Amino acid sequence: MTDEVGAAEDVEMDRLIGLLDARLTSAQRAPYGIDIVYRQWRPVRVVLTPAELDDMAVIGLGSADAVADYVVELLAVMPARARYLVYSQYVLEASEVPTRPSIADHLAGLEPGEWVTERPGARRVRRGPRR
Repeated sequence: MTDEVGAAEDVEMDRLIGLLDARLTSAQRAPYGIDIVYRQWRPVRVVLTPAELDDMAVIGLGSADAVADYVVELLAVMPARARYLVYSQYVLEASEVPTRPSIADHLAGLEPGEWVTERPGARRVRRGPRR
């Protein structure tokens, strides 16, 4: 059964690569994800395994087509220094390094009692404790 699941995930990854290749300058499978070229000059690696794509497509966004649309939207707004879109809990995050951010990275610089909300592509909102 595991081999069948892996094969299905590979087919879905190949489908996503085909969808991205049709929408971007190029897209091809890489050792740890997908290498794409955006707007004919900007190389970006999507750090994503076939199993993570399956989670994103089935649980997070609903289909490989929706994931392809999501990747293209992120490319349009990602910072110029970022060269990676890294999978983390059903979303892709722009990054300068090909590793997932840790919880400590997200919490760095926050004061006790503060909370932070953010959505991909949206600005970060910080709130402190009420006084």
